[in-house]
Amino acid sequence: MTLKCNHGYLLIELMIAILLLTISGLLLGYLRGQLVGWHKQAELHLDVVIIANQIFQKKGQVPANKNDAFKVTIKEIKDHEIPFKTVIATIIIPGPHKSYEYTFQGGFIDLAHKRHHTS
Repeated sequence: MTLKCNHGYLLIELMIAILLLTISGLLLGYLRGQLVGWHKQAELHLDVVIIANQIFQKKGQVPANKNDAFKVTIKEIKDHEIPFKTVIATIIIPGPHKSYEYTFQGGFIDLAHKRHHTS
Protein backbone atom coordinates (compact mmCIF):
# COMPACT_ATOMS: atom_id res chain seq x y z
CA MET A 1 0.00 0.00 0.00
CA THR A 2 1.38 3.35 -1.02
CA LEU A 3 0.61 6.59 0.85
CA LYS A 4 -0.10 9.64 -1.21
CA CYS A 5 1.25 12.95 0.01
CA ASN A 6 -0.97 15.85 -0.99
CA HIS A 7 0.70 19.18 -1.08
CA GLY A 8 -1.33 22.38 -1.09
CA TYR A 9 -4.66 23.43 0.34
CA LEU A 10 -8.10 21.94 0.00
CA LEU A 11 -10.90 23.89 -1.62
CA ILE A 12 -12.78 24.20 1.69
CA GLU A 13 -9.73 25.75 3.36
CA LEU A 14 -9.47 28.36 0.62
CA MET A 15 -13.17 29.15 0.85
CA ILE A 16 -12.94 29.61 4.63
CA ALA A 17 -9.92 31.92 4.23
CA ILE A 18 -11.72 34.02 1.59
CA LEU A 19 -14.84 34.18 3.78
CA LEU A 20 -12.82 35.37 6.79
CA LEU A 21 -11.07 38.04 4.70
CA THR A 22 -14.41 39.24 3.32
CA ILE A 23 -16.03 39.47 6.76
CA SER A 24 -13.04 41.33 8.23
CA GLY A 25 -13.06 43.77 5.30
CA LEU A 26 -16.78 44.47 5.77
CA LEU A 27 -16.31 44.99 9.51
CA LEU A 28 -13.45 47.42 8.94
CA GLY A 29 -15.54 49.36 6.43
CA TYR A 30 -18.43 49.56 8.89
CA LEU A 31 -16.12 50.69 11.68
CA ARG A 32 -14.67 53.41 9.46
CA GLY A 33 -18.17 54.72 8.73
CA GLN A 34 -18.98 54.74 12.44
CA LEU A 35 -15.75 56.61 13.23
CA VAL A 36 -16.68 59.34 10.74
CA GLY A 37 -20.08 59.70 12.42
CA TRP A 38 -18.55 59.77 15.90
CA HIS A 39 -16.05 62.41 14.79
CA LYS A 40 -18.85 64.63 13.41
CA GLN A 41 -20.81 64.21 16.64
CA ALA A 42 -17.73 65.13 18.70
CA GLU A 43 -17.33 68.32 16.63
CA LEU A 44 -20.96 69.27 17.36
CA HIS A 45 -20.46 68.67 21.08
CA LEU A 46 -17.36 70.86 21.02
CA ASP A 47 -19.39 73.61 19.30
CA VAL A 48 -21.99 73.37 22.07
CA VAL A 49 -19.36 73.83 24.78
CA ILE A 50 -17.84 76.79 22.91
CA ILE A 51 -21.27 78.45 22.57
CA ALA A 52 -21.99 77.92 26.26
CA ASN A 53 -18.64 79.46 27.14
CA GLN A 54 -19.39 82.48 24.95
CA ILE A 55 -22.82 82.87 26.58
CA PHE A 56 -21.26 83.06 30.02
CA GLN A 57 -18.48 85.37 28.84
CA LYS A 58 -21.09 87.74 27.37
CA LYS A 59 -23.11 87.61 30.60
CA GLY A 60 -26.13 85.78 29.25
CA GLN A 61 -26.18 87.03 25.65
CA VAL A 62 -26.42 84.59 22.75
CA PRO A 63 -23.32 84.90 20.55
CA ALA A 64 -23.94 86.15 17.01
CA ASN A 65 -21.69 83.53 15.41
CA LYS A 66 -23.56 80.48 16.75
CA ASN A 67 -24.52 77.60 14.49
CA ASP A 68 -28.06 78.25 13.19
CA ALA A 69 -28.92 74.55 13.55
CA PHE A 70 -28.66 74.86 17.34
CA LYS A 71 -31.63 76.01 19.41
CA VAL A 72 -30.41 78.14 22.30
CA THR A 73 -32.60 79.25 25.19
CA ILE A 74 -31.40 81.31 28.13
CA LYS A 75 -33.10 81.70 31.48
CA GLU A 76 -31.88 84.28 33.96
CA ILE A 77 -32.52 84.05 37.68
CA LYS A 78 -31.98 87.20 39.73
CA ASP A 79 -32.10 87.57 43.45
CA HIS A 80 -32.95 91.08 44.60
CA GLU A 81 -30.92 90.66 47.77
CA ILE A 82 -27.55 89.80 46.29
CA PRO A 83 -25.74 91.19 43.23
CA PHE A 84 -25.51 87.85 41.46
CA LYS A 85 -27.27 86.62 38.34
CA THR A 86 -27.65 82.93 37.58
CA VAL A 87 -27.85 81.98 33.90
CA ILE A 88 -29.14 78.63 32.67
CA ALA A 89 -28.35 78.01 29.00
CA THR A 90 -30.03 75.13 27.18
CA ILE A 91 -28.64 74.17 23.78
CA ILE A 92 -30.40 71.61 21.58
CA ILE A 93 -28.69 69.87 18.67
CA PRO A 94 -31.20 68.42 16.21
CA GLY A 95 -30.25 65.02 14.88
CA PRO A 96 -31.59 62.68 12.22
CA HIS A 97 -32.84 60.14 14.78
CA LYS A 98 -32.75 61.96 18.10
CA SER A 99 -32.00 65.43 19.41
CA TYR A 100 -29.41 66.08 22.08
CA GLU A 101 -30.11 68.64 24.81
CA TYR A 102 -27.40 70.18 26.96
CA THR A 103 -27.98 72.41 29.95
CA PHE A 104 -25.26 74.61 31.41
CA GLN A 105 -25.62 76.67 34.55
CA GLY A 106 -23.37 79.46 35.64
CA GLY A 107 -23.47 82.94 37.01
CA PHE A 108 -21.73 86.22 37.41
CA ILE A 109 -21.76 89.31 39.55
CA ASP A 110 -24.43 91.73 38.36
CA LEU A 111 -22.77 95.13 38.49
CA ALA A 112 -26.01 96.88 37.54
CA HIS A 113 -27.73 95.39 40.59
CA LYS A 114 -29.77 97.78 42.67
CA ARG A 115 -30.62 96.62 46.11
CA HIS A 116 -34.24 97.05 47.18
CA HIS A 117 -34.62 98.22 50.74
CA THR A 118 -37.81 97.59 52.63
CA SER A 119 -38.56 99.90 55.48
